[in-house]
Amino acid sequence: MRTDLYNKEVPFRIVVLSFLAVQILVSVACQRANINHADAVRSAVAAHINSRGDLSLSSLEITVRNVTFAGDRCQAEVLFVPQGQGPESGMAMQYELERDGDIWKVIPKASSGHSLPAQPEIPSATAPALPSGHPAVEPWDGAAH
Repeated sequence: MRTDLYNKEVPFRIVVLSFLAVQILVSVACQRANINHADAVRSAVAAHINSRGDLSLSSLEITVRNVTFAGDRCQAEVLFVPQGQGPESGMAMQYELERDGDIWKVIPKASSGHSLPAQPEIPSATAPALPSGHPAVEPWDGAAH
């Protein structure tokens, strides 16, 4: 009789222990790294600037001053200072970042509006007449003369 009870309990224990082991492994494997710190944000900003290719970071000190984490997004104020200079000679920029796996990535900003328009505005057919005595003007075709 004792052997019969043993044969029923052992497989049940094996199943329960196997289930618990799988649960522990899955929870450890799915755990996300903690990247909510200034060093991770600094790395993301540096990677973003390096990818642009128009600015060398070798002569700049990058300091993350204010950072606010909100789930999979964060906002950071980053100070760029030429090496050997004081903070007053630096420039502060605001960045918005988004979590991508275990790293932050800078969300590119929309155009700042400082660039020239793609095409100049062409006057409509209802443009006001030139003042009397003004010499005739050829219509502009967009090409440089």
